[in-house]
Amino acid sequence: MSSKRPPMPSREAHSPRLSRSVQAELGRRLRHFYDTAKNEDEPVPARFAEIIDRLDRAAVRESKA
Repeated sequence: MSSKRPPMPSREAHSPRLSRSVQAELGRRLRHFYDTAKNEDEPVPARFAEIIDRLDRAAVRESKA
């Protein structure tokens, strides 16, 4: 079984399928999970860290707009 995942589609190519409020709630929940997970012995998967980074960058862009 291959561990490679298909690349994420670019945001420019597709409009979001979730509303901004749903995206924000998912971001809050992921951050909470991340904060909890980083205190555990198990490492945070790289894919999960990438998602958190993308959410953080998007939040910064939106706060500057």
